[in-house]
Amino acid sequence: MFMNMTDKYKIRDLILFSMLSILFYLLSINCFPLIVFVIPSLFIVLGIKRGYTFLLLEGLIFILAMGLLKNFYEGLALGGLLIISSLPFIYSYKKNLSTNKTLFVSTIVFLLLTLLLTFLYSKNGIDLVESIENMLLDSINKNIELLNGVDLGLEIDKLHDYLSSSVKILMALIPSIILVSSIFISLINYYLSFIILNFMGFGTARIDKFEFFKLDKDFLKGVFICMLGCLIFDLTGFQYSLELFLNLSFIFVFLFGLQGVAVVYFFLRKRLRSLGAGIIIFILLIMPLRSMFTLFGLLDQLFNFRFRNIGKGLK
Repeated sequence: MFMNMTDKYKIRDLILFSMLSILFYLLSINCFPLIVFVIPSLFIVLGIKRGYTFLLLEGLIFILAMGLLKNFYEGLALGGLLIISSLPFIYSYKKNLSTNKTLFVSTIVFLLLTLLLTFLYSKNGIDLVESIENMLLDSINKNIELLNGVDLGLEIDKLHDYLSSSVKILMALIPSIILVSSIFISLINYYLSFIILNFMGFGTARIDKFEFFKLDKDFLKGVFICMLGCLIFDLTGFQYSLELFLNLSFIFVFLFGLQGVAVVYFFLRKRLRSLGAGIIIFILLIMPLRSMFTLFGLLDQLFNFRFRNIGKGLK
């Protein structure tokens, strides 16, 4: 009888998370595109709670549902990606790895999946980077054409040159944008999956609090070495020294900003509940003042504002 009840609970969870993953995907293609990035958390939760077999079953149900509702090959590709992207979280949980190690491994997996997709597209004659650049430039040209009827003359040419230069900088930043996006997606799914597990009463789910997030103590040394390397490359006439500098700067600013958010959240949590602190953080992030988080993160790395050892980074 006990085994029967256990099996019923397992099947219930399988159906629940499979339906939610399908619903979230349909919502992402019709209403809320960004919701697609939290779908891995539904696979992670089921995989941790019920094991790898049920993770694969959820993926199979997702693929079959996509085959019926949309396109089988699209469902096969996405279902496979969701399963693979969930594995690092489940493995790290079962091995009781730290938050930083979990995020490091999952970020690497997301990067490899992105590179795999890029390779598959290129095998079919599609250059993703070139396609994105052409799409942005076409959009600029169409909007400039709409302004040609207005007597602005030189101002339109300056605007066109400025926007074209901005696109080139954006394209140069694609590697770092992919890396930062991978870190961000990993972070969101990590915390969301464990919040769901704790909400469901899965008492063994352990999560390191975000307000204790801290980069490795030697991170600043790494920044200095990277910047020195960029300078040396530039002095030796390396063709892509500027692109390298821009990408490294973008990554470092993001990571210091992430630590800055943790610092502000840490002090807000001393006076407010988690929800109130989270709302304030969200408001600050959408304001022009969000660059202050990078400064706070840098200062915390130097002086440890939180007055305690809150992590030793990637060990």
